[in-house]
Amino acid sequence: MWLKRTVILFLIICYAYGEDKDVPQFNPYYSVKGILYVPYAEMREPFSAWFDGTIGASRIDFYGDMAQTYQLSKVGKFGAMMKVVPMTTEEVLNERNCFQANGTMKEKVMPQPVLPDLTDFKCLGEEMIDGQKIEKWGNMDTKWERINEYTMFITWKQSPKIPSLKVPIPVRYEMKGFNSLLGSHFDHYYLTYEDYSWEKPPSDIFEIQGMTCHGFPGPGSYHTPLFNPMKEFIHNYQGHIDIAWDEFVNK
Repeated sequence: MWLKRTVILFLIICYAYGEDKDVPQFNPYYSVKGILYVPYAEMREPFSAWFDGTIGASRIDFYGDMAQTYQLSKVGKFGAMMKVVPMTTEEVLNERNCFQANGTMKEKVMPQPVLPDLTDFKCLGEEMIDGQKIEKWGNMDTKWERINEYTMFITWKQSPKIPSLKVPIPVRYEMKGFNSLLGSHFDHYYLTYEDYSWEKPPSDIFEIQGMTCHGFPGPGSYHTPLFNPMKEFIHNYQGHIDIAWDEFVNK
C-alpha cells in the first residue's frame, strides 16, 4: 500500500515539474490507423480514422470497415452521428444498415479526434521505444480520491510543405487511473498509432454512398457510446453513465 502511494506521489511531482516546452499542435486534419487496447478487458480493437476540423467532420472505422461511424457537425441543426453496421432481423441476415442519431441543443455533435488535445500537457523527457527516440508528454487530473494520468508519446518529422518546420507524429496515447486512497488501479487503456498522414482527407470519405440512414432503436441517452465509442477514450466522456445512473436511481 505505502509503495503504491509513494509511486503516485512521485508521479504528481514529475507532472508538476515537467519541462517547459511549447506544446505540440496536431494538424487540424489528418488520417491515421491504430489499435485500442483495454488490458483488463483483454480487448484489442483496430481502427482507422479520418478527421477534418476545418469542415467539422470525422469518421472512425473499427475492424476494417465492419463498423463505420461518422460524426458530422454540419448535418441538421445540431449535427448528426451515423453508424453503418450489419443488422440481423427475422427478415434479413447481416444486412448492412445506416443508423442515425441527431444532436440536440444540450449535446451537439462535434467531429471526434483520435488524438488528444495536449494544451495542458507537460514534456516529461524522452524515452527509447523499439529503438526510436520518443518524446513523452503527460497530464494528470484528480477527482475526489481518483487520479487520472494521461501520457502521449510522439516523434517529430520535417513538414513536407515547410522544410524548416517539424510536425508531431503520434506514437502512443495511454491513460491510467488510480485510487489515491487505496492505491489501486481502476482504469487503464492505450492507443497505438501508425500510418499517420497530415494530408487533408478527401471530402467524400465523410459521405455515405448508396444508403439511406434511419433512426436507431433505444433511448437517446445511450446513443453516444454506440455511435461514437472513441469519445470515452479520448475525452474521458462519461455523460451517458451519469444519465443511466440517474435513470436507475429515479425509477
